[in-house]
Amino acid sequence: MDAEKQAHIWDGRQVKRAKDSRYVANRRRIERIAAAIDSMSGSAPKQTISVLNIGIGDARLERILRDRGYDMHAVDPSGDIVTWVRQELGFDETSAQQCWAQEMPFPEGHFDFVVMSEVVEHLTPEEMDAVFTEVLRVLKPGGHLIGTVPENEDLDRERFTCAQCGATSHRVGHEQTFTVQGMRRILGKRFRVVRVERFRGMYMNGPGVLYYQWIDLPFKFARLLKPNVRAPHQIVFNIFFVAARPRGE
Repeated sequence: MDAEKQAHIWDGRQVKRAKDSRYVANRRRIERIAAAIDSMSGSAPKQTISVLNIGIGDARLERILRDRGYDMHAVDPSGDIVTWVRQELGFDETSAQQCWAQEMPFPEGHFDFVVMSEVVEHLTPEEMDAVFTEVLRVLKPGGHLIGTVPENEDLDRERFTCAQCGATSHRVGHEQTFTVQGMRRILGKRFRVVRVERFRGMYMNGPGVLYYQWIDLPFKFARLLKPNVRAPHQIVFNIFFVAARPRGE
């Protein structure tokens, strides 16, 4: 994602979500990632386990792992959320940094875990290759990449055309869609694949009402006449993955 699109879509939105204790849309997947890190860390002292989160989002993962005592780091292209994490969560200029994931300011073999939750789908295939190369560089041999992506997303469903400029783009900048088998193949080119599985990522509206994918059926028909119509919310499926940097590399 280029800087202009990043600023248009995400600057300000992440801070708004981080400030709002009622925002729970990401809770299920973030707690799943934190539990996986706890499980794979075993009995090792938490302060000796280094974790990097690429893409801060609503800062829920930063809060959870910081409170559990991990050596937590985060990067994001948005200066707004990086500043907020420093000011509100006590991260310093080294542990929370503004940068692109293709070129991160960390030494080789520095982290036990790298997390990319709902990030990879924002990358073009070329950007994804560059980011995975950089992830391999900063991971310790045997270290793990943990993440999630939307499962089999209908990208056209969320595309819209700008009334001013006429450009067509995805509502939140998604560039790719993935299946379990496809994600396993992509990771297997560079990593040792540990787990790739489908799970239900629960998204809620304000009052907490849950929307299943079949709720969108009438909207699919409505979009034949008005393409930009969409359901107010839904429960979506995600892909959860764990992959490791081979120890010999």
